[in-house]
Amino acid sequence: MSFGENGYHLGADDGEGYDFLNSLMILKAGGEDTRGQLAIMEARTPPDYGPPPHVHAQEEEVFYVLEGNVEVMSGDQQFVAGPGSLVLTPRGTLHTFHVTDEGPGRHHHSARAVRALRRRSGLSGCGHDPSRARGT
Repeated sequence: MSFGENGYHLGADDGEGYDFLNSLMILKAGGEDTRGQLAIMEARTPPDYGPPPHVHAQEEEVFYVLEGNVEVMSGDQQFVAGPGSLVLTPRGTLHTFHVTDEGPGRHHHSARAVRALRRRSGLSGCGHDPSRARGT
């Protein structure tokens, strides 16, 4: 993909897919697409899914819930985010989320620096199978 003079369009299942902690991450726009300003990924997660608590030292993390209910811990706050909810976690804040067992879940993540995310997490190509995290 390249940003190009007029932008681009991706369909629902388009983008570069990665296996990450038993979920499918689909890169919709990366640093090279947004002139280094933003990365947007779609996460498709199985029921009862959640990463370990973690901190992003260099960037805020935003996610927008598309499907499923997500229990969120951000600092000393705990809440449930459903479809249409937006969650913002400031840099340096311990956070995690857990897709309830009614899942699967689907949400968009936005942050800076996808290259750094790939280096830190060991993301690797996964042969992009969108049905994997839909429960189909």
